[in-house]
Amino acid sequence: MVYHEKYNSCRWQGMNNIYKELNKNIEIQFLIQDIEKDEYAALEENIFDNGCLDPILIWNNTIIDGHKRYDLCCKWSIPFSTRSIPFKELYDVFAFICMQQLHRQDLTLEYRKYLLGRLYQAETEIGARDFMLSNPTASEHIDKSLSKQPYNKYTTAMKIGKDYHISHGTVLKYSVYAKSLDSIRCKEEILFKRILMGNLKVSHDNVIELSRLPKEDLRCLKTVMEENNMDRIGYSEIRHELQWKRLPTSPPKKKPKSDPAIRKIPKYDPDAEISSLILTIPSWISSMKRSCGNTNFHKISASARKQLIHHLSILKRTIDNIEKTIEEEKPNGRITE
Repeated sequence: MVYHEKYNSCRWQGMNNIYKELNKNIEIQFLIQDIEKDEYAALEENIFDNGCLDPILIWNNTIIDGHKRYDLCCKWSIPFSTRSIPFKELYDVFAFICMQQLHRQDLTLEYRKYLLGRLYQAETEIGARDFMLSNPTASEHIDKSLSKQPYNKYTTAMKIGKDYHISHGTVLKYSVYAKSLDSIRCKEEILFKRILMGNLKVSHDNVIELSRLPKEDLRCLKTVMEENNMDRIGYSEIRHELQWKRLPTSPPKKKPKSDPAIRKIPKYDPDAEISSLILTIPSWISSMKRSCGNTNFHKISASARKQLIHHLSILKRTIDNIEKTIEEEKPNGRITE
């Protein structure tokens, strides 16, 4: 097992082969990518045959690493050993676990982005705390609420970017991604897990948009996906689905029998398609602004330049046609609000 150099100074406490009831922290567990069923079966067989050879890492009697081994040892009444790491607080534990998980070879791309975002959040909190502790005189003149705010974001993002070979801007982007996913998790955990495991493809911008939806819409979204076996979603498409479907909050009442050939058609909404388009356009604008800000147009290839001009021309013609249609079809020669 690889341990980051930052924690090399930690003193390992004694190891005892005992039966011991340990605690679990749900926030810690969400930072650990789950293993496949066949890997779990192999782990269970190995522990059953050979015992639990690796110690379970704990902090304040809470499991940091070894949740599956702990469960299997409890299931089969197999003794296990523990090692305790004296972290200062939970943010130190989060940072440690993120760094440990980022060494995994089977990590999904989505989980890697999430862990880098969570690592940045933990490190900024740790930086703020350590600054206040190392500057007690200065802290007396600073609003106490500042000690809970991320400290020196740029330096932290630069360091993480250097350690994991990405730009500091990407680190900050992943922090937003992680916050958005955590917001989705609080409302609909199944969606959160499917996105992180790569079973549901959602773009960065759409993850942010989805995090802004209320819990009821996310629950409805999950049902739509299950019914249609969807493995990828675009925000505009989902928004259109949500305009036509809402889950009942109570069990459906029995309806009188009617002719099965007659099907109730949802009420037509003339604004449905336009509403979806309106919600999508800001993400286009954001993407174009970001590309302009991060691209050196003098260095792009001739092929990329040609394709960009071609698609921008198509987009411009499409916008012109829509504006022309709106102008021609506005009622009484005036656009109503």
